[in-house]
Amino acid sequence: MNHNDDPTRVKRNCPLCGHEATYLSTNFGSDREFDCQQCKTFLISAGIEDRLINSPKSLREELSRNAINTPPKMILYICIVNNKVANRYKPIHN
Repeated sequence: MNHNDDPTRVKRNCPLCGHEATYLSTNFGSDREFDCQQCKTFLISAGIEDRLINSPKSLREELSRNAINTPPKMILYICIVNNKVANRYKPIHN
């Protein structure tokens, strides 16, 4: 099944590149897993989507590159640390 065909996923523009994407609430709603044709799959902590959309284009492009270049069996996680946007790779648990 394609992510876009999953009825539990919500259509939304990608907060990094602005292209059409979908997201799924995860971790009891505290994170969102985005699937974007441009940026691939990444996680953001809930509540920072607007902050990402309003961040400088250079930061969003850097985060998009990081998401595209995610190592195998990992996922990029974007969150706020010390009131700044931060990111790290997390292992995918199957």
